[in-house]
Amino acid sequence: MVVDKPRILVVDDEQQVLRLIKLNLSSEGYYVKVTTNGSEALRLIKKQIPDLVLLDLMMPGMSGFDTCKAIRQYSNVPIIIISARQSDSHKITALDLGADDYITKPFSIIELLARIRTVLRRASVCGVEESFLTVDDITIDTLNKQVFISGKQINLTPTEYITFKYLVSNKGKALSLESLIQHIWGKQSPNRAVSLRVVINNLRLKIELDPQDPQRILTQHCFGYKYG
Repeated sequence: MVVDKPRILVVDDEQQVLRLIKLNLSSEGYYVKVTTNGSEALRLIKKQIPDLVLLDLMMPGMSGFDTCKAIRQYSNVPIIIISARQSDSHKITALDLGADDYITKPFSIIELLARIRTVLRRASVCGVEESFLTVDDITIDTLNKQVFISGKQINLTPTEYITFKYLVSNKGKALSLESLIQHIWGKQSPNRAVSLRVVINNLRLKIELDPQDPQRILTQHCFGYKYG
């Protein structure tokens, strides 16, 4: 049986970065397309949705922020931001717009490959789990990675989906920050507390009647979070 190579679209206006990433990802067995601007990236994604997008923030014309926002209007394709901007505010903005991960330049190819494997693993379908997970008024279609609350579909990014599914699967159990971070981003993922807080806030905006007074995703002071 022939297994299709994972398809990755790299969007960056630095030709040297594009060449370096394409060379290394291709050698690892990925099928790689590259482009230098957001507008062309949107055209390519609408033509054929890749398995993952690597997206730079600082590009002329359409910025990475705008590109990420535009992609999320019609696709939940996993997005990893690659940027020289290292401030928490930029990371939070990117995650708020629907990015699944954020890696700062300069980065090692080893780290980039590890991030890619983790994000693709989160987005992949697990064939051994039950097709549906039902808790209270929530139904999670695990094959299609869709979430329904009282019959209404809730659109979640891949990172939001895996976080919510993990919380719901452990209803009533307090999950530590470390446990959540490792489950979402892998064991080698330090300094993710800010990213986790952004994901939880985004989930609350989508699933809570009053995000300021959450009744589903509850904060466990100085420990972590739990569902219900």
